[in-house]
Amino acid sequence: LESIDIDLIDPSPYQPRIMNKRVYEKLPILASDIETNGQLNPITVRQKGNRYELIAGERRLRAIKEILKLKKITALIKTSMNDDKAAITALLDNTARQNLTDFESIVKIKELCEEFGYPFESYEFVTEKFAMDKSKYFRLKYILDLPGFMLESLKEEPELISGYIAQEVNTAINKALENKTEKVIFDLLKPEWNKYVEEFRITNKRHK
Repeated sequence: LESIDIDLIDPSPYQPRIMNKRVYEKLPILASDIETNGQLNPITVRQKGNRYELIAGERRLRAIKEILKLKKITALIKTSMNDDKAAITALLDNTARQNLTDFESIVKIKELCEEFGYPFESYEFVTEKFAMDKSKYFRLKYILDLPGFMLESLKEEPELISGYIAQEVNTAINKALENKTEKVIFDLLKPEWNKYVEEFRITNKRHK
């Protein structure tokens, strides 16, 4: 556990959280808390040559560096940690400290499975590796079955939809496909979806 130079820290290539406007809006609150009470929780980094790579603590690092403009930060330094462990630690840290959205979670899990050769379709493996229960795994997977235009919106606003809602949307689409073509369904769905996205950006309220 050391105080290290912030300029020596490189970003994590495995950061699961989408740093959008809503995340940035909360950083001043975190910065104020750190300024008042000190940095109670160290970030975690791994040593890479003469520099460090962030593993966990993206929001704390940004609050201290970008808002408080400090030059040093308290960090727990891992001198030997492979990519696999670093990636999973980054995901679990974000989930534990401030819940990731369902979209961010499943996208990152799928990316890590593809990168490290894990069997993404094996719920036994994924639930054990990423510390989640079976029901959550299948709930999250419904998000990946959403239409492409919805997934594109989620890349900017990951809070838009949960796994539960994704399951309902996919069920409704599959039922509609019994009588209509996919093009007809999507042409009807897109305007409603776009309206919902705009309302969400204004109200920050998600449909249940």
